[in-house]
Amino acid sequence: MLPFKTGGFSLAQRTGVPIIPVGIRGTGPLQPEGCFVPKSKGLVHIRIGRPVPVTEKGPPARTRLVNEVRGHIEELVGLCETPR
Repeated sequence: MLPFKTGGFSLAQRTGVPIIPVGIRGTGPLQPEGCFVPKSKGLVHIRIGRPVPVTEKGPPARTRLVNEVRGHIEELVGLCETPR
């Protein structure tokens, strides 16, 4: 996964709205890098995680939040074997 942009996390901190992690797997073969239109048919798996509450504010808390959500998404797509 590429690094996350932090704008959405900043917005979640300002509003207090929880972040819902979503893992999507299987799109690589369907839509190669640099291609904007899918090139073939196939199966895509989408898993929706539990909401991650946003209670703290500020840059250090945002970094922790980004790392926590990233960990959840890695679990959802099967990149990480350890359940949280």
